[in-house]
Amino acid sequence: MSRSVERRIRKLRFLEVAVIEVLRDGLRFAEADWESAVAALAQLAAKGEIRLPTIAEQIHDEHHSGTRARWQRLEEMLQR
Repeated sequence: MSRSVERRIRKLRFLEVAVIEVLRDGLRFAEADWESAVAALAQLAAKGEIRLPTIAEQIHDEHHSGTRARWQRLEEMLQR
């Protein structure tokens, strides 16, 4: 199944898709370091603007191993 179909099935929000895309590319195109990115994602999740469990489900199905590895790192940093 294609990424776009999976994302429609899960009804991913624009910001959730953006998080996944940033994780795929790493932070090389972002204007933030990991700590800033984690803090921003924590705020978005606290406000209900992104759903971390929904992102985690999509990441589980991602073919790109770097995306999955970066998500794991991000999850570990969010738990601190």
